[in-house]
Amino acid sequence: MNKYLLILGLTFSMVCQQALAEDSFTNRNNSSFGIDIGYAPISLPLPGTMAATVYYIVNPNWQVGFEYAWTSLGIKAFSFEVGSIEENNRTLKARYFPGNSFNWIMGYGRRDLKVKLAADLFDLATHEYSNTVTRTRTEYAQLGFGNQWQWKKGYALTIDWLTLNIPFAAEVTTSADRYANSEKDAERIRDLEKTLAWYPQAWIVEFKVGFAF
Repeated sequence: MNKYLLILGLTFSMVCQQALAEDSFTNRNNSSFGIDIGYAPISLPLPGTMAATVYYIVNPNWQVGFEYAWTSLGIKAFSFEVGSIEENNRTLKARYFPGNSFNWIMGYGRRDLKVKLAADLFDLATHEYSNTVTRTRTEYAQLGFGNQWQWKKGYALTIDWLTLNIPFAAEVTTSADRYANSEKDAERIRDLEKTLAWYPQAWIVEFKVGFAF
């Protein structure tokens, strides 16, 4: 499925590049602000990232904005979901357009990650887990590249081909080591939590639709 999405995106990119070869630069020049929503089916390590962005068009070559992205993954034991990992990203980002639609992405962001487990049978039934056992906070630099096309009426389509979030600072703010039965187990838990705090992220072929005005 993901392979076909990539092929579809590449084909659409070539079609848009031909159809809108001279328009997007001019249309950005006639706009000041934009909003969009996006979905990255190929996001690592947690799949299916959603995002919402607001941005200011400085000039046809530069955009600056704020993006909020989120995803979650269920934790299973013996085929039953017993908890979740929730990931939230807040990023101050910029796009540099050397030409019409192609752009380089750069930014600074913060990721908050929670590992939540069921506290009782009600949690298990509703999948609304109330017991936060681990919480981490990560600061990262964002780098990437994509294409953004904008129509005269303000409609915009963005395909970010690759976005990397590279951590440079991280901490575990809530640790599950309090549940350990021994210091050895507590050390293993802390090592795992450090991995959760420091892992890099990759969003591949993220599709965004929005409006500029």
